[in-house]
Amino acid sequence: MGRGVGAAPAFAERPALPRMRGREGRSRVGRGAAAAPAFTERPGLPRRRGRQGRSGMGGGVAAAAPAFIERPGLPPMRGRPGRSGMGGGGAAAAPAFTERPGLPPMRGRPGRSRIGAGSVAGMGEHLDLRGRTVLVTGAARGIGREVAVRVAAKGARVALVGLHGEPLERQAAALGAARAAWFEADVADRAAVEAAVDGTLERFGSIDVVVANAGIAPPPATMLAVSDRDFRRVLDVNVGGAWNTVKATLPHVVAARGYVMVVSSLYAMVNGVLAAPYAMSKAAGEQLGRALRAELRPHGASAGTAYLGFVDTDLVRESFEKPVFQELLRSPTGLLAHPIPVGRAGAAIVRGIERRRARVVAPEWARPLLAARGLLQLLDDPLTSTAATRAGIALAEHEPDQVSANGVAASPASPRT
Repeated sequence: MGRGVGAAPAFAERPALPRMRGREGRSRVGRGAAAAPAFTERPGLPRRRGRQGRSGMGGGVAAAAPAFIERPGLPPMRGRPGRSGMGGGGAAAAPAFTERPGLPPMRGRPGRSRIGAGSVAGMGEHLDLRGRTVLVTGAARGIGREVAVRVAAKGARVALVGLHGEPLERQAAALGAARAAWFEADVADRAAVEAAVDGTLERFGSIDVVVANAGIAPPPATMLAVSDRDFRRVLDVNVGGAWNTVKATLPHVVAARGYVMVVSSLYAMVNGVLAAPYAMSKAAGEQLGRALRAELRPHGASAGTAYLGFVDTDLVRESFEKPVFQELLRSPTGLLAHPIPVGRAGAAIVRGIERRRARVVAPEWARPLLAARGLLQLLDDPLTSTAATRAGIALAEHEPDQVSANGVAASPASPRT
């Protein structure tokens, strides 16, 4: 309206209407006298909420105005300390959440709700291997032997299970009779696995951790050339053997709130050209490990899956000398065929056990493949249609000398039981 003169009010009071609000010292319409109040209280109505020092509509409020109005009969509004549930300022003592009568308290980090926060029973907590009993299949050599040595060094007792008794006996003697026991068993034979489990319980009294590592693979071959016998043997050992191991030990792992590691392979994610039975079996192992993790959670136990590439063992070196592998190493997929030291694979598995990991990946650089596996499927044609791949296929179909004496060669990524 215009400048006020001397003590003249900024506006004329209108009977039966509340005083108009505005910043202190100014009217809502124009400049007003310094003593004009920020707003007029309205009898019978609650004070408006908003940031301290302002009204809910942007005008100033007295410094003592509360951040929100308590509602009789209703629990206090939730939010971060110092804020109301709608984003305004709240009293510092406001609780982070309201307890629900008749329901157990929500778990998680202090001050956060259950969703997305906190650890789940059996997940994320450190698993101390001291005094624990670890059963390892495929323990005679390679990855299994490396895992056994490393868990024993951390104070665990070890049950070594494998197909050949002599190397198992030597390994158990090296670890010490008080700390290691060995059991000769074909993991594809359920009765043999159960006998090994019973022997472990008799010797050590418990089974806390299981590493289902045993696995084989046929020689590189197309599905046109691979024998039905070889195909079925791979599935019997890699899928049936993992199942037999898990099924026989699972009640004891649950009782101990322990952990199961299923050793899979990068072949669970990439195209299984020339290794279809092996790739199928490792994809099945991946699903076994994932399902186990979910199903063991309510029991306070856990499980994980190890995705391993080629590991530098005697068997891998022998396999890489074959002409088929030489051709494949020249193809784009040959990038995955650079072996890592067996010690690195063993260390990754043991670290995953101690941390109750859902996934272990070795080599570490292959971890993004887990997220990119959908993209890898789109690249199937360009990656597997190279001249090197075609040459490898031709060699695999015309080289019967690659088949071992019993028709099955040891896996380059997972040693024979």
